[in-house]
Parts: sequence; structure tokens; C-alpha cells
Amino acid sequence: MSSMPQTGRTVVIVGVGAVAIAALAALYLKRGQTTVNQPLELQPHDTAKISSSQSTVSTCATPNLSPVKERRGDVSLETLELTPVVGFLEHQDILHVVVTSTKVRDLLTFEHKGRRLMICPVVRMKMDTADLARHVSWRHVVNLRFQSRLAFTAICDADRDCGPGAFESIEKVTVMASTIHKYDIAFWTKILQRPRIAMLNVERNQLRDDVIKELCLKALPGSNVDTLCLRMNQLTDASALALAELQHVSTNLKTLNLKQNKVTDVGAVALAGLIPRCPTLQLLNLRNQTPGIGDRAAEALAEAIQRTTSLKRLLLRRNKIGEQGALALARAVSNNTSLTELDLESNYVTASAAAELIASIQGHPTLNVLALGEMRPEPLSVAWLRGAAGDLVSDSRVVLVAQT
Repeated sequence: MSSMPQTGRTVVIVGVGAVAIAALAALYLKRGQTTVNQPLELQPHDTAKISSSQSTVSTCATPNLSPVKERRGDVSLETLELTPVVGFLEHQDILHVVVTSTKVRDLLTFEHKGRRLMICPVVRMKMDTADLARHVSWRHVVNLRFQSRLAFTAICDADRDCGPGAFESIEKVTVMASTIHKYDIAFWTKILQRPRIAMLNVERNQLRDDVIKELCLKALPGSNVDTLCLRMNQLTDASALALAELQHVSTNLKTLNLKQNKVTDVGAVALAGLIPRCPTLQLLNLRNQTPGIGDRAAEALAEAIQRTTSLKRLLLRRNKIGEQGALALARAVSNNTSLTELDLESNYVTASAAAELIASIQGHPTLNVLALGEMRPEPLSVAWLRGAAGDLVSDSRVVLVAQT
């Protein structure tokens, strides 16, 4: 790479003290002869004036590295050993140069097969940033979020290059708009068997039942995942049945989110059976299923919540639960001691059934949200409810307006 001219260039320096790096930048710009592929050689007598006129220097202040001496506005860079970390061209030939001390470089990068990879605990990748996968140390990534099939392919390639140590620190993975296939299961098995993994969010990926079956068969058993988000996909009862049969969830799973899929009463009844078998489960989200779960599912869920002391939130909004299912839930709430939220908004609950639900939460030790807004075919009238439930309708825990 050629020498760096002073005009039309931006110097970004991270990793050392603000005073030292500003001085270094001034020297760098002043000389205009050092290339990004060569160490910056500083002599003991090199000094630079710090002034507000050096507006091309952007700094990130961190604790100064010794030995750096400050005297009356001048900085003496005596024995601070400095080395370039990375230099590259982009955005119409703007040159970004990252310069830091050797010690800080060793903290920020990891050597792998003769290359320096950046240590990035949090990585977010999209289609236009998929190339970043080649520069990241995947054994140090804690939180990974990617969006696009191209990014996923780049991560898989980098995973193979990294070897057995890849993703050994991973805790959270979020994937969207990446169209996960059945033949990707080997990668997901590796991720979900890592000891620190806690969350897998694969929403909005057009997931189908064959993928979930493979996950349940090969990747999820024995996993430490406690949060599983599968919302907004194409999942049917087959996926719900596979999830309900998982054995590992009896000791790990806390959150199961299946919002906006295609689960019917058959799948919901199976998931209801999971509740008493999973003493750690705290949230079950079955909102907005197509065509919608009804009274049969509500009755199974009602029976289940009487046999659990862990479930805190049961979310059933925008389904087809009517009076029969609502009355079953009202009876169950009276015998439950753990629920904090029961969401029945936008169902087909009648005023009389709603009154029973409101009465059932009186004296409940933990429940603080009972959502009954936007009932179909028309919202419940406060006047009707007052006639059925009396002053109980004024309970602050009862929500009669639509929530977001």
C-alpha cells in the first residue's frame, strides 16, 4: 500500500490514552511517509503539540499506557511501542487506519493460523457486512446476531476455518431472514451443544416443521438453552408435538415463544402437557395462531396451570377462545399461585365469562395483568361487565383496552 497523503484521509485511532494518540496522529499526519504495513518508528525526542485545530483525529480514550510523559501541553512519546492493527480502503478511497500499542493489540486480537483476528464479544452481520466473518475470532463471540443467508454462509465458512474452538464462548444467537434448512442442522447442533448457550432466537426465517423436528432430534437434547424463540415462522402442530416431547426441557427451558405460527388445538394441547413436566418453564406464548386455537386448547392449558408452580406468563391473544375455554381458565386461576399475566385479548370471551375471570383473580398472590381488551366480535363494554362483576371491573390489574 502506498504512503498515506495528508489530504482526503481520516485517521481513527483506538486503544491508548487520548493525549498519546492525538500526539501520535499529529506525527502520522505530519510525516505522511509511513505506510500502514510498517511499524511507526518513534524517536525518544519526538513530540507533538496538542491543539483543537487537529480536527481530523478521532480518539477513544482508555487508560494511558506507560511510559507516556505529559509536560505543559506537549507529549513525549519515549518508549511507547506502537504497531498498526489493520488498514483498509473503502467508501470512495477513504483510508481508515487503526493504530494501538502492541500490548493493547494483543488484548484486542487473537492470532490464528498466522493471522490476527479481532476479538468481538458482540457481532452483528447483514448481507453487506458478511465479509466481516473472515476477520472475527469466533471462539470469543458471546452474542451473535445475523440477518441474511449470505451472512450465515460466511459464518459457516469461518466456523470450519476456526475448528473445534469456534463458538466456545457463545451465549446468545439471533437469526432473522436467513431461511434455515434441514441440511443446516450440523451447524446448529454445534452451537446448541456449547456449554454457555442460553438463547436461540430464529424468528422470521420461514422455518418449517422438518427443521424443528431435526432440531428436537439432534440439536436441542442436552442443550442448556433456556430461551427458545420460534415466532413468526410457518410452524404447525408437527413442530408443537416435537417440542412437547423434548426431554431436556424438564431442567432448562424458561421461555417458549411460538407467536404467529400455525399451531391448532392439537399442538396446543400437546404443549399444555409440557407445562407440568417442565418445572422451569415461566413463559408460554401462543399468540395469534392461524387459524387460531380454541376452547379445547384453553381447557387443556387450564388443567396444566393448576399443576405448575413455575409458569408466570400465559399469552393467548388473538385466537378463538370462547366462553367455555374462558370459564375453564377462570376456575384454574383460582387454584394457581404462580401466574403474573394471563393474556386473552382479542378472543371471543363473553361478558359473563370475563366477569368470572375478573372474580378469579381476587386474592391471587401474584397475578397482576389480566388482558381482556378488544374482544370479538366487539369489545367488552365496561357497563356490561359492571353489571356482571360489579365494582371488581375497576380492578387495576384488569386491562380492557388493546395493548401493543
